[in-house]
Amino acid sequence: MQAVGVKSLSDDKASLLVFLDQSSQRAKDNEASYPAAQLSIEAKKVGKVWKISGLTPL
Repeated sequence: MQAVGVKSLSDDKASLLVFLDQSSQRAKDNEASYPAAQLSIEAKKVGKVWKISGLTPL
């Protein structure tokens, strides 16, 4: 995870934007790539625990 930003937050709901680093390497020629990814995450508080209720790749 590179960074996280809070889009909105209430007592029992949160909306986050997450920036990720990824890496992959081809077995054939060891060519590597490092694409970035972004996710929009929705979370709900259940008791004292936050649980992911939605995840959308951007």
